[in-house]
Amino acid sequence: MTIFDEIFRCIKKQIAMRRHKDVIGTVQSVSFIVAYFFVAFSIFLAGWYGLCQLIDEPGALLALYIILFLLAGGLLGAWLWVLIKIPQGLSREYDAIKNQIASGEISNPKEFSNALAEFLVGYFSFFRFDVVAAQVKVKDNAPITFPESGFNIEIDEYELTQKSKETEGLISLGRVSAQGQKCYAYLVPIWFGKAWLGYFCVFTDTRLLKIFADYLNIFEEQFVDDQLMHVLPKKS
Repeated sequence: MTIFDEIFRCIKKQIAMRRHKDVIGTVQSVSFIVAYFFVAFSIFLAGWYGLCQLIDEPGALLALYIILFLLAGGLLGAWLWVLIKIPQGLSREYDAIKNQIASGEISNPKEFSNALAEFLVGYFSFFRFDVVAAQVKVKDNAPITFPESGFNIEIDEYELTQKSKETEGLISLGRVSAQGQKCYAYLVPIWFGKAWLGYFCVFTDTRLLKIFADYLNIFEEQFVDDQLMHVLPKKS
């Protein structure tokens, strides 16, 4: 699979999973695309002019320059797009779960685990940051995996639980096998203060850069732990 195939696949997945259209987000996205193409085109022209000035008859070098520039520009644009889009839409998209908790549609750990696992797979579908499956466990409840069928994760649930109780930071589990497919697993413990609440584990088709892995930690700290507290059984 080429880089561009992966980009198109992630875009299609995002479109399929998107629940509503946000005007402000659309304007911001279009503005970024226009600005990026303007800057890239300006750099392209400057490089073209410089090459023509240095070499009287660049010939094949111009064709090579175009190819290399398109590859570099496409790759850089994809990285910048991910860095901008993830924080831009995270709060907006997660509002659906927060609203369901507030309205009582999500009222117990199992329903929360189902919603969170589906959200992780649906939202994090970006270039080089595509979550293909997720597993969520809340305290002593059975772990929930999404998608439920067709994705058998060969990883020990007891080991995940013990590891998540030992630290509050993200743990990279390396490559694991899932339905014969090689994935990269990242375990994110869920803590509220000093209380361990569970974990979520995501499986990606590529190794994540540290900056992308850090997004998972931020997501847990700012969105997951406090919302989970609302659906846990109240102590009498």
